[in-house]
Amino acid sequence: MNKLIHCLFLLLVWPLTAQDTPPVAAQDAPPVAVPDTSLYRLKSNDQVRLTVFREPDLDATEQLTAAGEVSFPLIGSVRLLGLTIAEAEALVTAKYDADYLVSPSLSINVLNAADEIVSVLGAVNNPRKQNIAVNDTLDLVTAIDSSGGLAAHADPRRIELKRDGQTMTFDWEALRAPGATQVVLKHGDHINIPASPFANKTVTILGQITDPGVARFPVSGKLSLDVLVAERGGPTEVADVERITIERGGKVYSGTLGKQQGLLPGDLVTIPVSRFAGKSITINGSVGRPGNIAFPLSGRLKLLDAINRAGGFTRLARKSKVTIFRSLGGEEKRYDVDCDDIANGKAPDVPLQPGDRINVNERIF
Repeated sequence: MNKLIHCLFLLLVWPLTAQDTPPVAAQDAPPVAVPDTSLYRLKSNDQVRLTVFREPDLDATEQLTAAGEVSFPLIGSVRLLGLTIAEAEALVTAKYDADYLVSPSLSINVLNAADEIVSVLGAVNNPRKQNIAVNDTLDLVTAIDSSGGLAAHADPRRIELKRDGQTMTFDWEALRAPGATQVVLKHGDHINIPASPFANKTVTILGQITDPGVARFPVSGKLSLDVLVAERGGPTEVADVERITIERGGKVYSGTLGKQQGLLPGDLVTIPVSRFAGKSITINGSVGRPGNIAFPLSGRLKLLDAINRAGGFTRLARKSKVTIFRSLGGEEKRYDVDCDDIANGKAPDVPLQPGDRINVNERIF
């Protein structure tokens, strides 16, 4: 019955068929931006042309709505959003074949492709929507760079790409690594860069550091004690880097340089003055430069090293009998040391203490 109605419809509109209709002037044709139809999927606001073979009265030029629907003669509204051209032709053919035409032959062409749009929002310097040119591509890194790049408070480990109800997360450094596979964007993609949970967080470093004060915590969430000390100019000359403390949550921890010890936001780092600062020992007798020697801030000094710092033994030095005087509990103790045995590995070297007095005797003959 529907096909009979269609025949009557054709009789009524016959005088208006294509062969009797004057041609449209070329200057009236809409601008054409035609995509590669082999992979292209129809989207909102695309302008399409339906051509039905031997049924010119059914030909139509329409624009997809925001919901991706288009209205064609007889069959009414059809949702084409997301379909390839081949899939759209198959769907429309099936609808005409069901009630109106016998073995219809038709084609659908894109007359003017709507702009493909992606949005880049969140912690970038210039949040905005971006167009993807017809038959061109846009990757994730380029889209973010075109939006001014990551803001200072961005979380570089959580680049979010929202597509078709799903969220994919990428690491910014990995995306920009040499040889990394680029993420090609699609129409409707939403890129969101969240703020780092470490944004506006700080640590404090005090004591024997060149530039004491409050330091901004990196948005990457990674900060070691070594990096912090280096960024603040390094320790002072009298710093005791072996007694660094880190106060965190009411507890105090020992800090050690050289081990990449991690810090957390809110940490209070203190570098104390060395307890050996301003301390010395005295060496007299048969050495090259008798007198006071500053005690190392590390607190470690042995007898042979101290003698070398004093210019070494003279030719007349009695190496087998070097005397150390040390005050212990208000009393002065005396220790005789054979430096020849130390040099020959027969005896261990003697650790010194601040305030020690060393006397290098001369040989009698």
